[in-house]
Amino acid sequence: NRFFLKEYQRSFSWKFDEKASLILSSMQNQITNGYATPIPNLMTVFYPTAGDFMDEAAFSSWINMLLAHETSHLYQLDTKQGFAKDLHPVVGNPIVFMTPWVVPVFIAPNILMPTFMLEGNAVFNESRFGLGGRLFSGEYRALVFALAKSGQITAKRLFNDHLYFPFGKEKYLVGGYFFNHVNDKLSADRTNSIYLDHGNHFFNPLLLEGSFERSYGGTYDMWIDSFKKDIEEKAASQQKSSENALLAGYSWGGFNQNRDTVFGLFQQDMITPPWFVRIRKADGQIVEKKRMDIPEGKMFWLDNRWWSVSSQQLSPT
Repeated sequence: NRFFLKEYQRSFSWKFDEKASLILSSMQNQITNGYATPIPNLMTVFYPTAGDFMDEAAFSSWINMLLAHETSHLYQLDTKQGFAKDLHPVVGNPIVFMTPWVVPVFIAPNILMPTFMLEGNAVFNESRFGLGGRLFSGEYRALVFALAKSGQITAKRLFNDHLYFPFGKEKYLVGGYFFNHVNDKLSADRTNSIYLDHGNHFFNPLLLEGSFERSYGGTYDMWIDSFKKDIEEKAASQQKSSENALLAGYSWGGFNQNRDTVFGLFQQDMITPPWFVRIRKADGQIVEKKRMDIPEGKMFWLDNRWWSVSSQQLSPT
C-alpha cells in the first residue's frame, strides 16, 4: 500500500486532502473485487472473493491488483482545485455544495467523468507494475479486437454508458487500451495528469475538451481517432475460426473437465438461467444441454450434485 501511495502521489501530482480508509469486508459475501469512493469520506472497500476472476483478468495477486486499481481511483476522484479545494476543509465531500448565491460547486468534480475515463485509466494503471492485469489477458484482447474490427469503438459509444454487448465491461477494457495508447504516445505521468487538470471544473464537471487539450495536447475526438486507427490496425491480423460455433451467448463461466467431457455454464440472453453444457472430448459433440439455475461460474461435481465457483451478488430471497 505504501508503494502505490508513493507512486500515485507522484504520478497524479496529488496528495490526499484527508485520511483514506481501507475496509476489508467479510468472507461471507459473494461480491467480486471492490470499489473506491470519496463520498462521504475517502475510502476503498475490498471484497475477498476474487479467486475465480484471477485467470480471466490475468493477474497474479488479488491484494496487489486491488491496491493498484482501487488506489488509482482514489487519486482520480479526490483531486480538486480552486474553490472546491478551498471548500473541502469546511464542507467535506458532498456530491455538490450549494453556495449562498445558489451556484452549485462540485467538491469532487472528477466523480462525474465518463466511466471509461475512470475505469479505463485504473485498468491501465493496474497493468503497469508487473502484476499482470486486464491488458495482459488474451481473452480480453480478443474481445477488444473484435469490437474494433466490427466498428464498435467510436467516440460517442465510448463516452456514453449503454446496454450493448459487452455491457459495462467495455469501459474497463476499451478504456484501458485507450489510456495505454495515450501512454505510448506520451508517458504514464502525462496520462494520469488529466485528473489534476479536470479538478478545476468544479462548476461544470462535464467539460472535457479543455482538459484533453491542456493535458494531452489534442482534443477528445483527435485522441479517439488516433486510438481507433491504432487499435484497428492491430486488430486486422486477428482471424476468426472457420469452424462452426458449438455455443453462442453473451458470457460464460469457464470450462472444467473430467476424463471424458468438458463442461460449463454459458449465458445465452442475460435474462433466463444459464445453460449447462457437456461436450464429449472424443468427437466434440454436445452430449448434455440443460438450464441450471445457479450462478455462472466454473463448474464442479461434489456430493452427487453440481456446484459453481462464482463471485456474484445474489438476492437474499
